[in-house]
Amino acid sequence: AQATSLSSREFAALLPDGNQQRMLIQRALFEGTTNILKYAKPGSTVEFAIRSSRRRVILYIRNLCKAADELPAKRKTIMSSGLGLESLTQWANRTKGSARGHLVDSQAGPLWSLDVEIPR
Repeated sequence: AQATSLSSREFAALLPDGNQQRMLIQRALFEGTTNILKYAKPGSTVEFAIRSSRRRVILYIRNLCKAADELPAKRKTIMSSGLGLESLTQWANRTKGSARGHLVDSQAGPLWSLDVEIPR
C-alpha cells in the first residue's frame, strides 16, 4: 500500500468526536507502539492505517514479529501476558467497538496485527 502523508488537522478530521472513542484511539496507539518496541523484528517496516467512514473508524497497526530466538530469555513466546490487549478490548467494548490482536501469515514471516474498530 502506498503511504499517504496527512497534516495533524487532516488526521484529526478522521477521528471520531466522542471522548471515549478518542481515548480508545490513544490507548490503541500506545498498545501498538509498546508491542512494536517489544516484539517487532529490528529494521522491519511497521504499517499503520486509519480508515474513516460515516459509521466507523478502523485503525490497524501491523509489524513483523521477532523469531523466538530473538526474544529475551524470559519471554520465549511470540506475545506476552495479553493484559494490554485485554485492557484495550475492555475500552473498545465501552464504546461498542472492538479490538483484536492476531497473527497474520506473510511471505516475510508472521505479522502481528492490532485491529481496532470504533463506531462514530
